[in-house]
Amino acid sequence: METFKKDAAGGWLIGMSHQIQKYALKTSLTYRAKIRHKQQFDEQLTTVPAIPLLNLSSNQNTTIETPQSVNLEFQSGITAHNLIYGSQSQSSTRPKWFG
Repeated sequence: METFKKDAAGGWLIGMSHQIQKYALKTSLTYRAKIRHKQQFDEQLTTVPAIPLLNLSSNQNTTIETPQSVNLEFQSGITAHNLIYGSQSQSSTRPKWFG
């Protein structure tokens, strides 16, 4: 059984947006910084409760980082009643040891 302690970490987000109402055009660009969490967890393995030597437990610390990301979004009018929109996001969540 594993028990994770609660953790909170701060980060920041910055962005800008521009709109031209005449063409129903709106764009925005946002950047979210990576956030590092230092997590403590307790792991306990009980194999045979009657034999304490076989009951294993450990307290460990690990570091988790949420990735930084960049998002570009746009929206534009095609006709008076129809819009086209899309977005592009760039981020990675692959751990370093997976290449």
